[in-house]
Amino acid sequence: MADQRKRVSVRIAGVAYQLAAAENEDYIRQLAIQADEMIRRVQQANPYLNQTMATVLALVNALDENGQSGNQSL
Repeated sequence: MADQRKRVSVRIAGVAYQLAAAENEDYIRQLAIQADEMIRRVQQANPYLNQTMATVLALVNALDENGQSGNQSL
């Protein structure tokens, strides 16, 4: 069976990534846009955080939102 993964170039928080996924390319781009927006919001609210700290805090916020909505599968 051939690998159906597509490579998608995205930019998240100013960093370029090559993501490989079987999902639709537009879906992957939308995820990247959402991730970028989440990190940007954290950076704006907490300008003293470095890039790594802001990214980790955005991830924790996303997991919290996911858990609050009842999707607690990790």
